[in-house]
Amino acid sequence: MHYRDILKEDFLLRVKKNSQYSIRAFSRDIGISASFLSQILNQQRRLSEISGRTISQRLNWPEKKQWLFLKLIQLEKSECSQLREEILDQINKFTQPVIKFKNLELEKFKYISEWYHLALIELMEIKGFISDPKWIAKKLDIKHDQVIMAIKRLHYLGLIDIKNKKYIKKFDNQIQDVSSSALKTFHQTMINKALKAITEQAYNRRHISAITFAINENKLDEAKMKITQFRKEMNELLVTGEKTSVYQLNIQLFEITKTISNESEKS
Repeated sequence: MHYRDILKEDFLLRVKKNSQYSIRAFSRDIGISASFLSQILNQQRRLSEISGRTISQRLNWPEKKQWLFLKLIQLEKSECSQLREEILDQINKFTQPVIKFKNLELEKFKYISEWYHLALIELMEIKGFISDPKWIAKKLDIKHDQVIMAIKRLHYLGLIDIKNKKYIKKFDNQIQDVSSSALKTFHQTMINKALKAITEQAYNRRHISAITFAINENKLDEAKMKITQFRKEMNELLVTGEKTSVYQLNIQLFEITKTISNESEKS
């Protein structure tokens, strides 16, 4: 972990909330120039403890996060191996149990809600995959920093391996159909991508169809089981042989009528 990662993470969270948010806006909010911030993030300059304390206070971080941020600044500045070991020991003893738990919950949320995490894992299996964040960013049409942070999250969670600078998928991943804000965000994002595909992708590169029908609601559970089985069959069919692209299969079954008040009493 590095204090620069903490800054980048905070910046990306702000971008997630506001796509217009920029490095210049971030530099304004933390009280340093944009050029100095860029040099810090690119490892061309170092933060002083005084600047670090000011930044962490302006960002209104929790006390423990501020403490960690300052300790990581001290760690980078220290040239004494014994002092470095002492600082690392302090970080591990005081913060690791709490931070590991909080980060894991945060990363699980992002893993589910940010679509490119799953896409990145699957991208590792296609022909011609290059373990280069710039190439991945272009392939998924996302920002370079998003790729860097996603790789760190996925590796931290044990979902990918990094061997000899090569990114390797470890598991086949599925998302359970449960009620959560993270899952809702994920599905909303994928449905929006499907909307864009209607106009942006050639017909022979996609299949989008629908059916509207009156149903027997008593058979919904059985219908869900059949949809689950269908997804498994599609997976078995399409993953066979050489993999060349990453696709998303969305299936939506939802009600388009509303229950009228006192309707049950009239029936």
